[in-house]
Amino acid sequence: MTDPSPRKDAEDWWQTSIIRMEPNQIDIRGRPIQDLIGNISFVQMIWLCLRGELPSTDQAQLLEAALTAAVDHGPHYAASLAHVLHADFTVAKPQHPAIADA
Repeated sequence: MTDPSPRKDAEDWWQTSIIRMEPNQIDIRGRPIQDLIGNISFVQMIWLCLRGELPSTDQAQLLEAALTAAVDHGPHYAASLAHVLHADFTVAKPQHPAIADA
């Protein structure tokens, strides 16, 4: 039998696969938050939340570069890089002839 209380409804509404929060326990993607704080970077935390696993060194560097480009040059610059990135953040072979040999 389910609990019909408003508190249970609120708890169910806030339930996600990213975070589990209980008294004295916060887990992000199954990892205790105290193990993450001070041990992984901001970029690694973003990757963990989005993908459910920690990134490889190459993946973290590429995501950091994409985020930095967006901040340094605005969203239009990052959008222009989208054609060279795959969904898994690996670099695709450039298609434009001007940069194909770069």
